[in-house]
Amino acid sequence: MSNYIKILNNVVTTIAEAEADYFDNFVDDSPGDWILATTENSEDGKYVAVGYTWDGTLFKPAKPYPSWTWNADTWNWIPPVQATDVDGDNSSTQTVWNESSQTWS
Repeated sequence: MSNYIKILNNVVTTIAEAEADYFDNFVDDSPGDWILATTENSEDGKYVAVGYTWDGTLFKPAKPYPSWTWNADTWNWIPPVQATDVDGDNSSTQTVWNESSQTWS
């Protein structure tokens, strides 16, 4: 079984697990394109989910905010300002990002 991913406007809309021969006769008239998910396009075999984006090479989680940038080493979106430790003991961090002020609260 393989995972087939339906892409519309570079966003994952559907994930189907099927044998390759199923797609030989499969008819889908809805908009979008089906591609085969592979370990090469899912970064270290991480799972792809509905809402992920497709850049033509790699699936990425949806970008949470316009100001965040992609870090290919950690496979995560990184905020322009790191969250800070509220108590100074690494037990809690500020966890709500405010995009308009570019701050955590």
